[in-house]
Amino acid sequence: MPSWMLFLFAASSLVFSRGNCYVYKFYQINVFCGQTIRLPCSRNGDGRAGELVLGYHPRSQCRVQVTVDTSDPSCSPTAQYSIYMNVKHASFRQFDRVTISEIRPTGTPNSYVSSDLFSVYGGQPRQSFSNLSSVAQIKSAWSVKPFLGITYDVATVNIQAPPADFFGNSLTLDYNVVHISGSSTDTFCPALGGYILNELICETRQDRVNCPTSVGFQYATKATGLDQGHQPICSSLKNAAPQGLLYFDL
Repeated sequence: MPSWMLFLFAASSLVFSRGNCYVYKFYQINVFCGQTIRLPCSRNGDGRAGELVLGYHPRSQCRVQVTVDTSDPSCSPTAQYSIYMNVKHASFRQFDRVTISEIRPTGTPNSYVSSDLFSVYGGQPRQSFSNLSSVAQIKSAWSVKPFLGITYDVATVNIQAPPADFFGNSLTLDYNVVHISGSSTDTFCPALGGYILNELICETRQDRVNCPTSVGFQYATKATGLDQGHQPICSSLKNAAPQGLLYFDL
């Protein structure tokens, strides 16, 4: 295994302490190719918000599903959730393609339908031209068990690319599990139409979008502002800080 890949896997056990505030969970997408990442349904669950990163360009198709794990007994079996993602960075090799789609059951056993929410070909970086780190926004429909699929398709001409061509983060996504109902630990985010943790809505870093001012009529619309009109809540939180904790998980 190349040394740079060993570094990536070794980093999966690190914890970066950057202040007394919310702990964002980090997932290396490459490690989960062909698997499902399960986010917690619990309001205070480990990893309710975090970051998904495709840390290097795959040599073959990589497909990962992201869903909400509803097995926690503290979660109501009828509760609904939505997965919100802010695409912070998207830069791929020419002709490669990344698609993020929503996967929904049809009502027939083992039958599903998929609809694309975000799709982009490589060739040039997609960058944000505002003060926020945002290329596009994605939000699943409300569901007892929402599913999003992230697919990286490798173009035939890139399969035999030289090793150096596989370096560099190609996709960075911030995510939140949004609840349709609230509690004392949550605050309503109008743009998302649901509730997120108080600590998340009080985040002030410009590179982290937890509650945007709008999502837009199309989910691929980039974030242009943060909804920070919650000062009474934020001032009462000891953990509200301009930087968050970030830790890794395999």
